Amino acid sequence: MRAGIALLIAFTWALPARGDEVAEKYDALYDAIMVRDTSFYPGYTDDPVAPLVWKSSRFLIEGESRDRFAEAIDGFVSLSDEELARLTDFKRAIMQRHLWAVFDIPFDRGSNPSGAESEQEKENQLDLQRKIAVLLKRLALPESRIAALPDPVAATSAEKIYPVVPTSEDPFLPFFPAELSETNGPWVCVSRLYHLLSADMHSEDRQWRSVFHIFIKLPGGLKETLQYLKELGEFKSHWITEAPDKRMQMLTMTVQKTLERVDVYVNPETPQFPTGTQFALVERALLISDSGKVVTSPLINGVQLRAYLRMDTEYDPDRPHQALAEFVMQPRAMMDGTLALRAIETDEKNFRSLVVSSDPFEKNRAAKQGRGARLRTCMTCHSGWGIHSVLSRSQLFGPKTLEPPTFTEGDIESDVYHTVRFKNQDYSWGFLQGLWQAQDAP
Repeated sequence: MRAGIALLIAFTWALPARGDEVAEKYDALYDAIMVRDTSFYPGYTDDPVAPLVWKSSRFLIEGESRDRFAEAIDGFVSLSDEELARLTDFKRAIMQRHLWAVFDIPFDRGSNPSGAESEQEKENQLDLQRKIAVLLKRLALPESRIAALPDPVAATSAEKIYPVVPTSEDPFLPFFPAELSETNGPWVCVSRLYHLLSADMHSEDRQWRSVFHIFIKLPGGLKETLQYLKELGEFKSHWITEAPDKRMQMLTMTVQKTLERVDVYVNPETPQFPTGTQFALVERALLISDSGKVVTSPLINGVQLRAYLRMDTEYDPDRPHQALAEFVMQPRAMMDGTLALRAIETDEKNFRSLVVSSDPFEKNRAAKQGRGARLRTCMTCHSGWGIHSVLSRSQLFGPKTLEPPTFTEGDIESDVYHTVRFKNQDYSWGFLQGLWQAQDAP
């Protein structure tokens, strides 16, 4: 191993100019994918783990952005396998992730899957996808090296610079539970019996290139957490037919026009967790191995945290029910050796939203007002009372079946298995495999 490392160092030193060219071509392609330019926000990027692209985007399909991307990918394709080998495993993995996202963009466009408006556009797009397919395979790592990639959660926990629970009246100051990185710690992974993916909206938003795990921790630790999940699972009086008081009606959820043609309401007596309960949504990156398989990795794209500060139902803007924190991977910093996740600042703004499908960068002046406070947008969907704010459970309430909600102890392996299964069944993956087979054909 030492001889091999010495040989690689000597080889790299012998070709300094070409080595710089490898870095330059990497950076050119990285920036072509990840940087958006507008008159309001020149050189803008606020989500380092995925391209800023929406279903309506013309980005990378037409105009200057497409030309810049085409030039950058041609330059990167021209690198030899020996030159690609000079890149660290982390840089290879991140570039594969970004290119994979670009490859999948046409398959997330609804009625116009290609996003192209002319036959020439379609041909140009297919040409780029062929080149991306080649690079995805060339950048692929063996599973053993994927498993050895850095774990940003462990690095963040090791820093110990954030409180493990909210300690301020400000509900948006960062906190980070160090035990989240422990294999046998107090955090319990949860799943839904009637849904294969615990956070299906998030999974679909990433087109199943990431695994989303949901964890819960009650203040009493593992035993109390497991006991609460047991009580929740055994509770059978899910519905009431008489409306709760007005405040409770707003905080719970109503299902109208069921098979019985009556209005039903979530029972406010549903077992609640205590003040101090925390939830974590963890996004783990999937990669494509050198054997062509979709596999999980230690790379954590982000962690979203919610801690419940009080459990009463009274609305008081000066006394929030929840504290929120979010941490995101910072790939550029990780390339330079900073492995920890970055905390989202209290009033930090971005364009990301699960419910937005139009590209704010292509709305001219609308983009100026298009950003929202990143942490506060979580409350758009999770503003309910206690357990009723946990959509991974409440979305089980079906207006037709009235199936009982099941929110139980799950396991990480199941999340991975079902996410990979969804990706393997997606048309985008079949199309990618078809391009690989065509490439390998004599």
